[in-house]
Amino acid sequence: MATKWEINRAVRASNLPAPSRLIMLTLSDMAEAATAEIPERHTPSLTELARQTGLGRSTVAQHLLSLEETKWVVRDRPEVAAARANGERTCYRLTVPAGAPVVQELDGLVQERDHSEAEVVQELDHPSPAPGLPLVQELDGGSPGAGPNRTISTTSTTNTIVAAAAAAAAAKAAPSAKPAPTAQPRTVAPSTGSTRPPIVRFDEFWAVYPLSDGEAKARQAWAKAIKRAEPDAIIAGAARYRDWPRRNPDYTKLAANWLADNGWQDAYVAAVAPRQQSTQPEPAYYRPLKPTRATA
Repeated sequence: MATKWEINRAVRASNLPAPSRLIMLTLSDMAEAATAEIPERHTPSLTELARQTGLGRSTVAQHLLSLEETKWVVRDRPEVAAARANGERTCYRLTVPAGAPVVQELDGLVQERDHSEAEVVQELDHPSPAPGLPLVQELDGGSPGAGPNRTISTTSTTNTIVAAAAAAAAAKAAPSAKPAPTAQPRTVAPSTGSTRPPIVRFDEFWAVYPLSDGEAKARQAWAKAIKRAEPDAIIAGAARYRDWPRRNPDYTKLAANWLADNGWQDAYVAAVAPRQQSTQPEPAYYRPLKPTRATA
């Protein structure tokens, strides 16, 4: 049984596609080190794997099926009835399939997968030169390994160095053709004391509206509402709603809901006045009949 660390090295040395590698390494973070099994309490769902890897849910499902077919992942799925009744979840166990490259540690170093064993042995017997720039022959001939010895005239070398230093000093002392830019005074905008961006005429609406709850959501709804109607029309509608005789203060809408429902388009008609009694005498057929006495 491969350990978690052996599986990680095998995944990095494999030719798996990038999404499959990411899923394997994410599952490895949840697995036990010795058995490479994921405990039931840490078993992730497809949605959780998609969130942790940044992949789509269908992509995770597709690559999990491919990893299971190639024996990188072993999934023990419970029956549907048991999963619904007892809340059982799918168990994951990570493995290294047969034929996958096995990477072994050599004195703390990991063998590269593109080198065969014979090449590694040959490199150990005949080490290659250290990587870097090729060797450069020294001018004073002090390093025989860098090439044949040379004798350079000290006088000519000194003259060359003195001439280069004089040219650099003259270039530095010469006035620059391009004047240095003058520092411009930095203007700082006065602080308004609020970090929220101003919204056109929201304060006027907020002063008129009869309920002062949920200002943050009301600002967002106002910014959307003024794209559908003129601010004057909205403020006038809020005033009509405030003065509406039939409005119950205990059931007044939040400003955000009122704006989302285009409340300024409602008429808010006043209640109908009660009907006055007529002073005209009632017709005879409406009058009750007088009771008649029974004759003996």
